[in-house]
Amino acid sequence: MKKRPARVAGYCAGALALCALQPAPGADLGTAGAARVHPQRWPKLRPVPPRDESLERRLDLLLARMRPEQKVGQLIQADIDSITPDDLRHYPLGSILNGGNSSPHGDKLAPPREWLTLADRFYDASLGAPGSAGIPALWGADAVHGHNNIPGATIFPHNIGLGAARDPQLIRRIGQINALEVRVTGLDWAFSPTTAVARDPRWGRTYESHSQNPALVRRLRAAQVPVVAVLLSGRPLWVNAELDAADSFVAAWLPGPEGEGVADVLFRAADGSVRHDFRGKLPFSWPRSARLPAVGSGEPRLFPYGYGLTYEDDGELQPLP
Repeated sequence: MKKRPARVAGYCAGALALCALQPAPGADLGTAGAARVHPQRWPKLRPVPPRDESLERRLDLLLARMRPEQKVGQLIQADIDSITPDDLRHYPLGSILNGGNSSPHGDKLAPPREWLTLADRFYDASLGAPGSAGIPALWGADAVHGHNNIPGATIFPHNIGLGAARDPQLIRRIGQINALEVRVTGLDWAFSPTTAVARDPRWGRTYESHSQNPALVRRLRAAQVPVVAVLLSGRPLWVNAELDAADSFVAAWLPGPEGEGVADVLFRAADGSVRHDFRGKLPFSWPRSARLPAVGSGEPRLFPYGYGLTYEDDGELQPLP
């Protein structure tokens, strides 16, 4: 087995989930569609990242020898419940993850040693595949308030409680502990802190938001490592208030998966049974297996189940013209 290099603790990615703004009591909503936006007035981000010429040359050489399927694979992340180390020898995926209910071999009481062993197997498989580009697969963990999949790990309050404490140093210490416990199990990446700015308590993950106030979220987030804020929406929205609350801002406009509850989870296990006791709804495409098409693949059979529909409420942010 190849020796794995030391990993940097605390690869973190935040998810900035924006909910519909509700009008003030008695506010005049006006005529539907009357609101106008002016994109030309939006603040423009012009980040100037440091440039390492030797690194750029290495990247150019690496990309030149990668096959198209390897480049596409770098953009794909599969859950460990749907992929094995042997699969990585055939599918050059860039990363894997364990969701809140995923564990090695489906054993929810698997000890840390089994997690580390499986992490090593995925790592070796990604480098040992025929024609490998030499890029090890990353493993991301849904450890948003502690490494909660591991028996005996430290569990912390959700962000909504930590935000009420208004203690940046406490949040920084929690982030350090979480990063350490994720790292010792062989994983590279924790999906935390979650830099959410929840505006509507009907959103199913409001508890992952420190506050509805972007200024407070920015102050608390600053106590931890920098994060990438990600906004997914069915159409372009006005996000001026959120731009200043993140170091990096990634936006994707995905027609169809608008808000939450647009489509039921369509894919189950191969025998048709529910997996992970999950009967909720998702705001994004979540294929349950590497061998099944994604919900948003355009298959006509998905539309009768609600996919592709948009539900609007009064006071919702207006789309761009």
